Amino acid sequence: MKRAKISDLIPDDRNANVGTEYGGHLLQKSLQKLGAGRSILLDKNNRVIAGNKTLETAAALGLENVQIVESDGKTIIAVKRTDLDLDSKRGREMALADNKVSQVNLSFDADVVDDIAADFDVDLNEWGFDSIEPEEKKISLPSGEKEFKQMTFILTDDQAKRVESAIKLVKKTNDFDGTGNENSNGNALAFIVDQYLAKLNG
Repeated sequence: MKRAKISDLIPDDRNANVGTEYGGHLLQKSLQKLGAGRSILLDKNNRVIAGNKTLETAAALGLENVQIVESDGKTIIAVKRTDLDLDSKRGREMALADNKVSQVNLSFDADVVDDIAADFDVDLNEWGFDSIEPEEKKISLPSGEKEFKQMTFILTDDQAKRVESAIKLVKKTNDFDGTGNENSNGNALAFIVDQYLAKLNG
């Protein structure tokens, strides 16, 4: 086991997950209240493969120390929290927080995903990027802030390509200032819908 500083690690400059505002809020709350849980993943050069948002949030909270366990991928690395008992309020809260943060702090940047797939010959279908489960999630931020909904859809390959092309085009020609939404894909889709409704009502 090696010891390092967070500043020694190199974030992924092409991280496909841009995260969400609410997910970032829960991640910060979890680290502050419950401490670090699951590990992050580094490559051989100390570049972050997985856990970029955790590392970013930990650094912002003033955490500095990192324990690095080297592996060739053939052994499962388990983080043992000696201060936690699963069958306790804090232990169960940690388990729930871990699952929820993973769920709500995931938002893919379609452009980055496509670029990575093209540059490294990655088959996106193999990793489920073509099969999005239908769901709608209403996300409420504390203190009366704006509410958000996370929506996903099932599309055919041809439909998905048309939607992605339209979103990319709109993102190139609009900056979406003042929408209150940091998600560029959501802003682009809402813009397209607004234009369609305006045309129908015009």
